[in-house]
Amino acid sequence: MASYRNFRRPDKKYNSYNPINNIDEDYKFKTLEDLEPEWRKYLEYWKSYPDKFIDFISNEATVIKLFGYQRVFLRLMFRKQYLFISAARGISKSYTEILGFYLKCMFFPGFEAVITAALKEQAAKISKQNIEKIWEHFPILKSELKTWNFAKDMTQLKFRNGSSLRVVQMADADRGGRRQKCAIYFL
Repeated sequence: MASYRNFRRPDKKYNSYNPINNIDEDYKFKTLEDLEPEWRKYLEYWKSYPDKFIDFISNEATVIKLFGYQRVFLRLMFRKQYLFISAARGISKSYTEILGFYLKCMFFPGFEAVITAALKEQAAKISKQNIEKIWEHFPILKSELKTWNFAKDMTQLKFRNGSSLRVVQMADADRGGRRQKCAIYFL
C-alpha cells in the first residue's frame, strides 16, 4: 500500500533532500512496529470509507475524481452483504464495481471475489478493460498484485496477501465454488 520509508515524524526536523542516503541525528524513521497502531486506524477507516483511500493515493497527476454516486456505491460495497445496482449506461458501474472488488481484495487477506456473466468472454473483456483503466488512473495499485492473467475467456488477479479476483462463466461446471463476494453482469 503506502511506503513506510517516507513517513516523517512531525516532531523531528526534516532538512535533507534524500532521507534514505543522508540520515542525520535530527531525522529518524519510526519502525513498522511503532507505526502499527496508526496504520491500523487508517486501515479500519479505509475499510468503511474506501473512497477516502482513493483520495489518499491520488496525486496531482491523477486524471480521475470519483463522483458522489461512485463514493456511495463503494461505501455500500464495503458495508453491506448484498447490493443491487440498476443504473443507466455511462455511469461507470463496471469500473466502480471492479475498483471496489480490487480494494476489498487488498484490504482483506485471503478474500476471494468472482465476477460472472452469461458468456465468459463478455465478463473477461469488461474486467480486463476496467482493470487496465484502474492501473492507468492509480498505478500504485498494480504493485499490490503478485500475478495477473488476461486471456480471451478468463481474467484472474492474485494479490500479495493471498486474495484473488476471478472471472467465471455462469455454467454448471463452475458450481460449488466458494467465494466471499460475487458480481453478476446481466447485459
